[in-house]
Amino acid sequence: MKQNLFSLFSLIFFSTAVAQTQEQTIAMGMEQLQLKNYDAATAFYLRSLYFEQGSKRAFLYQQLGDCYFNASKYDQAAYSYELGYNSESNDSIKTELIFKKTSALLLQEKYQYALSELYSLSDSMPSIYFNRKKNFYSGIAYFGNNEFALSEKSFLAALPNNSITEAEQIKAVFIKNKKVSRIKPKTARILSMCLPGLGQFYAGDIKNGFNSLIINALFVGLFTYSFITISPVDAYFSVLPWFQRYYKGGYTKAGIIANERVKQKRKLLFNEIITIIAKQKE
Repeated sequence: MKQNLFSLFSLIFFSTAVAQTQEQTIAMGMEQLQLKNYDAATAFYLRSLYFEQGSKRAFLYQQLGDCYFNASKYDQAAYSYELGYNSESNDSIKTELIFKKTSALLLQEKYQYALSELYSLSDSMPSIYFNRKKNFYSGIAYFGNNEFALSEKSFLAALPNNSITEAEQIKAVFIKNKKVSRIKPKTARILSMCLPGLGQFYAGDIKNGFNSLIINALFVGLFTYSFITISPVDAYFSVLPWFQRYYKGGYTKAGIIANERVKQKRKLLFNEIITIIAKQKE
């Protein structure tokens, strides 16, 4: 009888001690997260998850995801949010976890995966906040996926009602984007094949356009001079290989420059859209 009482007392004491340690560990994790010591906070939350088998797992996974997210470890953050979603029972929190996972995917430029997460949400959620947030994230994902018509529609839907001025501003940005889309890397390469530097001019890079034009013109002049004054053989073997190298490099670079110019211009337009929407309040 005494042995049984002692065993029961030991079990209760041990359980209480573990519970206290668990609460303290979680508290230390929260403290380190607030202090932006993300590696330390991650260690505390991982330890807590090792011992936690109850309802706190969803919360711990969410906190762990926040640690990874703030430490720019977006792949691990997305996985933690997914585990938190699977452990959570509250619908509103589950929705927020989907948005958090989507954010982590967008920052990795995994736009199609982000859209897959957003597709899992209802088209007409009861919360205006959630609906606007879904449309906002969808706009980002579609823009990154070069699906600009869908992106424009989503961004417009993310605006509050009666945001007429802001809606017109966003439409104007997408009109600019259509002009940007006319810049084709293939066209830039072909133009520089016809006339060195022309593709760079087409892409808006005047400096590199002149460089390519002048260098190739000099090699053509040197080739002609060597062909006439020295010998055709010397011209072919001494000058022509260099000319071919710079000529090919010029039209290849023209395509790269055009592609980079499109990316830069779209980045500016994207930031313009985000600024317009960020100024809106409920």
